[in-house]
Amino acid sequence: MPENSTLAVTGRSGSGKTTLLSLISGQVQPVSGNLHVLERELNTFKASQIRLFRLENIGIVFQDFRLIDYLTVRENIGVARNLGRIADADHWTDRVKQLAEQFGIAELLNRYPHQISQGEKQRTAIARAMFTKPSLVLADEPTGNLDPQNAEIVLNLLIEANRENQSSLLVVTHDHTLLDRFDRHLDMVQIAGE
Repeated sequence: MPENSTLAVTGRSGSGKTTLLSLISGQVQPVSGNLHVLERELNTFKASQIRLFRLENIGIVFQDFRLIDYLTVRENIGVARNLGRIADADHWTDRVKQLAEQFGIAELLNRYPHQISQGEKQRTAIARAMFTKPSLVLADEPTGNLDPQNAEIVLNLLIEANRENQSSLLVVTHDHTLLDRFDRHLDMVQIAGE
């Protein structure tokens, strides 16, 4: 995948889309072969090295958001600071504020996930993925739980944030109406030769 590009991945259920994201993010190791992500060979890394690599280089937007219920929106966005990426309190606070404003959730920073809408949860999840200014953002059905209007808003925000951050974006989607928004498209069914 070229740097600073966008790629949509499609395919029917069970075709390996989520597995592909899990491999790229280092959450799953390949059974055979070599896995190169951002010019690094991940299958030569120890588990702790993979976690650090992912934390520093890859932002992940999960289909089910995976926000932490007992943390505020502010704390969810900046959760990476707790994992050692950003220790400076002023810096992380400024970064959270900037992202919250960018994603239109600045007034929600003191609320908890159960107090915000689906669209607001998705924006929070995207802001969290962008927190460390990753080189690569992986998004698994980022618009799947949203109505068409919010889906369009969220996709626009995601693409805009990646272009602004000069990162690459890989999005798994079932929504073929979104494909013209991406630089490239990969159909998992065609790859499998089915």
